Amino acid sequence: MKNELRKSQSGQLFDRAARLCVFQSTVSESISDGYLDNMLTVRDDNGDYPIVCALGEEPLGLLIERCDAIGGDANVFVHGAKGVSFLSSRSGSSQLPDAKIVDLADPEEWQNGDAAIDLFLEYLALSESKIAEVPGSLPCTLDLYNEEIQLGPGEENEKLTKKLGKMEALIGA
Repeated sequence: MKNELRKSQSGQLFDRAARLCVFQSTVSESISDGYLDNMLTVRDDNGDYPIVCALGEEPLGLLIERCDAIGGDANVFVHGAKGVSFLSSRSGSSQLPDAKIVDLADPEEWQNGDAAIDLFLEYLALSESKIAEVPGSLPCTLDLYNEEIQLGPGEENEKLTKKLGKMEALIGA
């Protein structure tokens, strides 16, 4: 029974990793074609636009780890149940002095680090400021800029969305 459970869990992790890879490729393709140029608002110290991709079903802790791993500043794309969302991740809240930031940075308040990113996106969408400070090795704020984005203009967005769906179907999502 334990072996079957392990195989099932590892299969789910593999499927999720494969879907994330497909999504990352789709975002990269959209960026290289220039469709997301206006979305990229965060630059690092070198003038580059760091990108983080995530799936809405993944634990929020994983998203925070990915952002922390590249210094806290990132343009974040999330493929969730309601489509593709865009967040900006900024290390330190000093870059947003006038904003009302929801303080979620106290790790003691986090009862379960496995909350899905989709749930967090819904929470941000309902909050007044759409900005939250979250726990991590670096102070970090996540700012929900757009609940749903397109990966390309008009028909191109539909093609990319269909391609993403077909590739997910191929890997058994």
